[in-house]
Amino acid sequence: MAITQSAAPLKGLDLGTSRIVLANLSGETVDYTPQLNAFIDLPYAKSTEMMLISESILHRVEDTRIYAYGNRADEFAKFLEGDARRPMQSGVLNSAEPKNLQMIELLIERLCGKAVEGDKICFNKDYSAAVETAKFTITGGTGKYEGASGSGHFKFSVLSSPQKGSGTITGSLQVP
Repeated sequence: MAITQSAAPLKGLDLGTSRIVLANLSGETVDYTPQLNAFIDLPYAKSTEMMLISESILHRVEDTRIYAYGNRADEFAKFLEGDARRPMQSGVLNSAEPKNLQMIELLIERLCGKAVEGDKICFNKDYSAAVETAKFTITGGTGKYEGASGSGHFKFSVLSSPQKGSGTITGSLQVP
């Protein structure tokens, strides 16, 4: 199956409770880049900011606060004997978290970069939906199917949480 790509890069974004994942289509391969959907809030100190920089921990300074976020936020929180805060809870925005949208925006910007005219990002409200299709060829075999040949195709629709699927497999087999 050929994948057609437009002139602009194609990106997919999964906004999950635990992680935000960017998928980039590059030719016929998809590259995935995850970021932990978590952050910690610290009082500003120049020494803290310098440590975050030296450890390559994503962060943002706002007035008297520093927000460390992304993949290393949980590790940094444990180092400080604290807990990371979560912008999302049970698949939706955490209503008890006042910084929820701001932190998600920072993570998306980090993953996707600033929007450029022509960029396309695909959001899917049901992250667990997929349709798989393929054609196949049957050659050879063992035992009574030695020398068999044939072809066919299949199409499956899969929904998870909990996983449910349906589909068909159609084929023909010629046995000598």
